[in-house]
Amino acid sequence: MVANSVSRLVLFMSMMMIVFTMVMMTAHADNASDPIGVWFNRAMLDRARQRIQTRQQPYYGLYLQVINRANLNAVPNPFYMPNMTVPINEGGITYGWDQTSGPNTTLAEATDRVSVAGWTLQAYALAYLFTNNVTYGDKCISYMKEWARWHTPVNMYEFHLRFQIHASTFDGMTNGTAKTERPWNFGLDSIFQTYGLMGVSDAYKVLVSAGFPMDTETDAIFRGYIYKLASAVNSGFHVWTRWADIQFPRPNNSSSSFRRYRSDNHLSWALTGLSAAGAALSDWALLNYTINGGPWTDTVAGITYLNPSPLKAIIKLAIEPDGRMFEEKIGRTPLIGYS
Repeated sequence: MVANSVSRLVLFMSMMMIVFTMVMMTAHADNASDPIGVWFNRAMLDRARQRIQTRQQPYYGLYLQVINRANLNAVPNPFYMPNMTVPINEGGITYGWDQTSGPNTTLAEATDRVSVAGWTLQAYALAYLFTNNVTYGDKCISYMKEWARWHTPVNMYEFHLRFQIHASTFDGMTNGTAKTERPWNFGLDSIFQTYGLMGVSDAYKVLVSAGFPMDTETDAIFRGYIYKLASAVNSGFHVWTRWADIQFPRPNNSSSSFRRYRSDNHLSWALTGLSAAGAALSDWALLNYTINGGPWTDTVAGITYLNPSPLKAIIKLAIEPDGRMFEEKIGRTPLIGYS
């Protein structure tokens, strides 16, 4: 049976990241497979440029979309909330998808705003790549520096995650910071910051691959910001996986709950963003963590964690030999089953 479009996209991007990583590690002497950005290589770039020059569709239309997105007049608008972990009545962050709140107060806004920032940075970098206009590269750097300086990512470890069987908690989960009827969804949905991470990672990799001049300090700021976002995304990933480590410890557990917590689509999105960061930074330990389940040390979490739900395991759990895809079907009965 055919899976829904979101599930197909998640798995496609996950498998594409695996293939891309293989390409990075087996580049040919002619440099055709050298990566240019996170998502494509030099041969693909050359083909795209040829088709853009001849105004071939859809390539030329997509190129114009990138240039339009690379608005040089755009003003950075970082999500800034240094007091997010305090109780709601003291101005702490709330869930957001189930309520109406003001600016800089919800997880919904935090994830939306960093997503837009990531896409914007990516557009600046791609515009520089295709036009060789340094104005776009300069704008990408200045825009990134404002986000790196002021952005407050939602990192669940700052809410003091406590993993215990049947009693896992984090600060404010029931009557404070993350007040919602589904408090663990607050942690899980912090994974949506991964969309921003994908864009920021690709922007960095494109600029570096294209030879944009970047001094040592700027490079360190860019890389540090990617790691900061990666840690935030990883914290949401841990909300799901570390809870499952305690709740469903048996590796061969066949229950539907175990399968849900080891193959949920949120995990695929988190790993796609983390893989993008690993590819951009040439962090082979992070890529091994996301693809094969190896160890990676998250400096914010303060732990080295063996990933029990890497991309290879998720794909194996999610797709049966006959092609059926296992998924959580939100708003439908049954909630968990086959697409």
